[in-house]
Amino acid sequence: MGAARGRANQKLYHAAVLLKVLRAELAGEDVPATVLMEAIGQPALGHLRESYGWFLLELAGIESLPAEPPQTVETLIRDYALEEPLRG
Repeated sequence: MGAARGRANQKLYHAAVLLKVLRAELAGEDVPATVLMEAIGQPALGHLRESYGWFLLELAGIESLPAEPPQTVETLIRDYALEEPLRG
């Protein structure tokens, strides 16, 4: 497994943990759903976005990983001077 794929899987796992906590808290009805979505849902979404970026790097075959993954295919293509079409 490539390093980028490993980071993507880690971010997916973190998002899954947060979503499990969110479901449990929503079921408890102690905290308003809007507050929970802001406190737990937004960080989970951030993990999913990062996971997507790491998977983009993996699919593009980028070996030297940046500190932060790209957020879009367009950013990936621009930052690494890639040509389309990309695999995957």
